[in-house]
Amino acid sequence: MSCTSPGSVHQLAAFASTLLGRRLMYPSVQDRAVAELIADECCIVADEAYGVSELLAVPCPGGGGENRWKDSDNFHQSASRIHTEQAFGMLVWRWGVFWRPLRVPNRKRPNLIRA
Repeated sequence: MSCTSPGSVHQLAAFASTLLGRRLMYPSVQDRAVAELIADECCIVADEAYGVSELLAVPCPGGGGENRWKDSDNFHQSASRIHTEQAFGMLVWRWGVFWRPLRVPNRKRPNLIRA
């Protein structure tokens, strides 16, 4: 969770402004945790808004077209992301505080969201 970017900021810009985003998008050899993920061939499935890196798997551009392998890869990535998208939807509807813009000072928003 990061409250450093307003909702109007593009996903990639908001992600890149966080320490986790920078660690995953620009892996460093000195970062032991990231190096272990790469060595174990692990990745995080992201949507089209993010750039591909050694740790971020994004769909093939253009939807795969007539290439059935790319199309299958896009389908499986989408299927793995759908549960996360549904969970965020349930969070929003569960707590009415997320139904409209937060009308508290910026410095108090992280604590409100965490609560």
